[in-house]
Amino acid sequence: MTREERDGFSGLTIDQSDNRQEKDTEYQQSGARRNGIYVRQYNLNSTSLLTKILLALGLLAVLSGAVVIGGAVLVLFAIGWLIRRLIGR
Repeated sequence: MTREERDGFSGLTIDQSDNRQEKDTEYQQSGARRNGIYVRQYNLNSTSLLTKILLALGLLAVLSGAVVIGGAVLVLFAIGWLIRRLIGR
């Protein structure tokens, strides 16, 4: 696409080129600066094993925290329900 066509285009495009140099980058940013739309693409194929392990540990920590908080909320609701049931007798 020419620059004018790209700047005026309001649809969705899918890049099907086989350009290895673009595919192996860890971070890509594209978009029309005119309307402030940016697309960020993160590719984990070229990252190191240590980075992948750290990302997995971070995700595991977030999920574990969500489970702990959800369990605490459930226990508080159960205690409130028991107290309300005992007082209501």
